[in-house]
Amino acid sequence: MPPPRSYRTGQSLTIISEDPHAGLRLRSEIVLDSSGVLSVRHGLTNLRAQPWQVDRLAVTLPVAERAREVMAFHGRWIREFQPHRLVLDHDSFVLENRRGRTSHEHFPALITGSTAFSEMQGEVWGVHLGWSGNHRLRAEVKTDGRRYLQAEALYLPGEMALAEGETLWTPSLYASYSAQGLNGMSQQFHRYLREQIVRFPDNKPRPVHLNTWEGIYFNHDPQYIMRMADEAAELGVERFIIDDGWFKGRNDDWAALGDWYLDEKKYPNGLTPVIDHVKSLGMEFGIWVEPEMINPDSDLFRAHPDWVLALPGYTPLTGRHQYVLNLNIPQAFDYLLERMSWLLGEHAVDYVKWDMNRELVQPGHNGKAAADAQTREFYRLLDALVARFPHIEFESCSSGGGRIDYEVLKRSHRFWASDNNDALERNTIQRGMSYFFPAGGDGRAYRQPPLPRYLPPAQHRLSRPDRAVWPYGAGAGSGERRRTGARGLPQVCRAA
Repeated sequence: MPPPRSYRTGQSLTIISEDPHAGLRLRSEIVLDSSGVLSVRHGLTNLRAQPWQVDRLAVTLPVAERAREVMAFHGRWIREFQPHRLVLDHDSFVLENRRGRTSHEHFPALITGSTAFSEMQGEVWGVHLGWSGNHRLRAEVKTDGRRYLQAEALYLPGEMALAEGETLWTPSLYASYSAQGLNGMSQQFHRYLREQIVRFPDNKPRPVHLNTWEGIYFNHDPQYIMRMADEAAELGVERFIIDDGWFKGRNDDWAALGDWYLDEKKYPNGLTPVIDHVKSLGMEFGIWVEPEMINPDSDLFRAHPDWVLALPGYTPLTGRHQYVLNLNIPQAFDYLLERMSWLLGEHAVDYVKWDMNRELVQPGHNGKAAADAQTREFYRLLDALVARFPHIEFESCSSGGGRIDYEVLKRSHRFWASDNNDALERNTIQRGMSYFFPAGGDGRAYRQPPLPRYLPPAQHRLSRPDRAVWPYGAGAGSGERRRTGARGLPQVCRAA
């Protein structure tokens, strides 16, 4: 085989390798940022007339033999970013996610370090795969003692085929090294994300939210919502969000996902009077959507049952009473783009809470697995909306923290880290998340804890400093404010 060719420009290195016999070209792009974070990705091109079936395409990085301990993050719904550690002297440690989104269970990151590395001491090597779909990460010890970290998008059987001239790109792997423990690694990742990944609109401070969800659920009444806005403004809230229940026929979570038309029975005069009232109070206006989903009980499903993401011959499974809309179908993609453009173009929306409340099960298109393609089409849809509405701020939410990674943050401005709003338990989640994400990217809610296990003085001491550092919102309605006496919220708002 011919030797690889390399090209260097500033802090970027490109290496091109070819296999003439196989008809394949591999392009490796390596960039060392001024923050100290290294990004790596590979592009594989088919140069022959026959297609290539690709089973795996991974980015691999060597680490020092003294990196004996491994730290990773497991979890579930309301228990995201739970750290665990082990000593790896032999074989491999592998994380696999097949849930079709970044997942609550396995955040796509690994940290390895010298023995007993801590926040401020020891050598640490950390990697994060920027990808919102299926993934696999591996820490491995070879028989001769060499150690490697590896990360890749996980392809389902038969999912990835390369036709002549096509190129498959891996997700970017982001890596950081620190000789000052986890804190040094985190600082590098934080700086990189702020400077290279997230683009905050107008570079303004993160606003305080009020979300209507737990105040009214699906019971939307414009007059009551405007009274909620009055009290929100009095409390110091800066952004008012109407959550689920505003669109046609959405009276519970069994129906209407996909029917992205305003419910004229609930809003006979449209959304504009509510939005105008919110804006007159000096607040921004936000709205909730879940575009990637479709309910069996919806006009869209009745008209297009073939738009469901599923394998032919199999009855698709529902999750939270909903199917997944197949974004690989051009007509389905165009429908969502048109409906979201109507919503954002015809209304003075400042913020969108983009949700995804179920996983991908047997995702299929044209007779083969399509989890990877669905993820890429989601990116394309969000990219199109961000390009059309650059002034709007998007939040990534997926049953809490099910879709948090650097790739989705390239096209959104914040994320919902968890549906868990217990002050103590949320601190564990925030700590795990903070190794890769800085303050300012995450949101959470302020509400009375559901369990009476903290005495009020301890509760107040524990919750205020937590929310003074991280952006947050209020999740209670007007009635709950009166019941719980949330008069301490203005002081918390000012502290934040």
